[in-house]
Amino acid sequence: MYRKGGAEEVADQSIAGALRAGTVPRHQSFIVSMVCTHKASRAGLAAAGGRSVIRLRLNCVDLNRLRCPGPHRLRETLSGFKALMAKSRRLATPRRKLPPAVR
Repeated sequence: MYRKGGAEEVADQSIAGALRAGTVPRHQSFIVSMVCTHKASRAGLAAAGGRSVIRLRLNCVDLNRLRCPGPHRLRETLSGFKALMAKSRRLATPRRKLPPAVR
């Protein structure tokens, strides 16, 4: 179900369908998508974010959550999240405290 966007396709059928039907106003919903560890590079996050909004048929996802630390440097991962924010594919910023060397 989770692989290749299966969970997002199920979410589209329920949550996003309710948004489009007007049952749930968009401003009262908060859409979260999970990013797999191996896609946490700058290019990987851009591609994953693009696929998420297409599968959900929304203009943006409010938060992309990183599953767990992985092989990519944290600086590269944060750069990818900032690029997603710039493209309005996600609205919330990371809420994790960063060590001084990364800030």
